[in-house]
Amino acid sequence: MSIDEYVQTSDALFHYTKTSIVIEHILHAKKFKLSLLKDTNDPREYKFKIFNTAGISLDPTVTRELSNKAQTVIDRILRCEYRVMSFCSNQKPTLILSDGNSVEDVHYYSQGWDKSRMWSQYGENHRGICLVFSKEELKKTFDERQVQIKKHEANYVKYLQQDGFDWGTGTLDGNRLESEGVEAYLFNHIMENSEGFFFRKHIDYRDEAEFRVVVFDPEKKLECIDISTSLKGVIVGDRTPEPYIPLINKMCKDIKVESRKAYWSRGKLHLLTCE
Repeated sequence: MSIDEYVQTSDALFHYTKTSIVIEHILHAKKFKLSLLKDTNDPREYKFKIFNTAGISLDPTVTRELSNKAQTVIDRILRCEYRVMSFCSNQKPTLILSDGNSVEDVHYYSQGWDKSRMWSQYGENHRGICLVFSKEELKKTFDERQVQIKKHEANYVKYLQQDGFDWGTGTLDGNRLESEGVEAYLFNHIMENSEGFFFRKHIDYRDEAEFRVVVFDPEKKLECIDISTSLKGVIVGDRTPEPYIPLINKMCKDIKVESRKAYWSRGKLHLLTCE
């Protein structure tokens, strides 16, 4: 299957980034660096969270100390010990409305590589690159590394219409904090509420149609992932400087992936041979 056909499939995932990163790191080393949640651009992920704590039957001083410690520890775990890979997809995003019902976004139309805002925001104002990955090959790669990491999950993000405190991440159970210990309980709490922590975003982000891989990596064993089998194509932007094109084509040929050019014409983005 050619890359032109492949980008239309449900297996195709897309990641927008800078040309320099693709040339100097990704195509050269065939590795992809995972991000920490604290380095994302979503304030629900990069900012300190305050959680309610309920059910503690200790004296007020111990209750306050235990709750304060839990706030600090869960913040450290979430923002500094979880890594993510984020992709656009071809799947229509699911919206969770303010009444709690889930619906498919009927207004969604663009394919994962055909997103002008993503080219502008992450693709270096159309001077960057959109990488094409295989969802199934990525899953296989992480499954093979499972013995080295404590936990990984992969899923589509759902988008919430409502604002407010509780996005499905729950209230901390003070009795379990006391009985299980802070670290052990908070890890279990995050796992039990992983959809709310990692796979929910505000509805403003819905056009990204994000598919995300989340890895719990406290020992920093998975800063980068090998993409030898999962990278399927490279799409250069409409304004990617011409001197880079021969080098990108050669690097793609060396690792046996196809290259294309996103070309804006007549109010539409086209996928052309990269020459």
